[in-house]
Amino acid sequence: RVLRSSPAGRSSRRARPWARRGVRTVAVYADPDAYSLLTSIADEAICIGPAQAAASYLNTDAILAAARATGADAIHPGYGFLSEKTELPRLCRSNNIVWVGPHLGAIAARGSQIEAKRLAVSRGVPVFPGYHGDDQSDAALIEQSRLIGFPVMIKATAGGGGKGMRPVAALDALPAAL
Repeated sequence: RVLRSSPAGRSSRRARPWARRGVRTVAVYADPDAYSLLTSIADEAICIGPAQAAASYLNTDAILAAARATGADAIHPGYGFLSEKTELPRLCRSNNIVWVGPHLGAIAARGSQIEAKRLAVSRGVPVFPGYHGDDQSDAALIEQSRLIGFPVMIKATAGGGGKGMRPVAALDALPAAL
């Protein structure tokens, strides 16, 4: 059995291949996602809490309890949420549950926007031009923005999910955006 964790509908297309391989799937869901496509195509579905992500999709205790209750021997994190945190893979390891997701090193590198971008550049992955240096002072960011040219996008390194993104069209708007 593979336990899936993902908000409404985002993992449904990934549950089907498991079924074709004869692997039973368990979907975990928050209350509002009870009737999602994923819960309808999984072999079993377990509610792990209310709508708030911290009380459901990020609640590792509830996810592990669902895995134990259903006899799941593997957990796939779905998209976002748990695929970006090292806590659940570590808990899976200590509970003899297979983690079917990103390697811990990859998760840790992605935890920092700056380190993730540096890693991508070091591996030859094309990235948008920008400044990723250690000096994050306003003066340094203003100077780098002049060099890059406008418009620029300011991204908080730990914003997550698009939070902390600020488009800036011109130099005079940059100080307030920073």
